[in-house]
Order: sequence, then C-alpha cells, then structure tokens
Amino acid sequence: MWSLERRKQLIKLAKKHHVIVFEDDPYGDIKFDEADTVPPLASMDNNEYVVYTSTFSKTVVPAMRTGWIAGPYQIIRMMAQAKQATDLHTNSLTQHALVHLMKEFDLD
Repeated sequence: MWSLERRKQLIKLAKKHHVIVFEDDPYGDIKFDEADTVPPLASMDNNEYVVYTSTFSKTVVPAMRTGWIAGPYQIIRMMAQAKQATDLHTNSLTQHALVHLMKEFDLD
C-alpha cells in the first residue's frame, strides 16, 4: 500500500503531465486496523485525473460481481457508452437486490 505522501505525489504528477490514473480498489473497504488506512487517490483529485473503480464482490456477496466506477464525467460517459454497445446493462435483479441491501443494512 502506498503512503499518503506517495499518493499525493502521484496526483501532482498526473496533473502536471495531464495523465489519467486508473485506481482499482477492490479491497479498500476491508480494514483490520483503522490506523493502517490511507485515503484513495480519487478522494484527493476532485474528479479530474483519477478514475476510481471498486466492487461489492469482496465485501457484500462474492458471486454478485457488481462493481462501480467514479471519475471525470467525460471518461465515465464514454465507458458507459462502450458498455451499452457490448451488453446493454448489468443484471437488473442483482442491482435491485444490492440497492435494497445497501439501504437497509449497515455494511460497517
């Protein structure tokens, strides 16, 4: 895991060189010691250069394979269009079940 200082440096470099950083964080919500956690790169970026992705399959239901992504609007829009062109949408039933679970259950 990168230190907070190293993460800040990466954000500075991304901004300086106008480079997109893809942060894949499937295990970010799994913590054993709060003192060992550092914030995701995306939380230091203001949706400019970091595309952040994670999944519910590591913390909620392993077989669900439902994830999410956040980042600059233009990039997310292009990714959504590409996904729609390949498979229309993710399974609606599992998405609705996940929404219900997240509203009614305290994951922490």
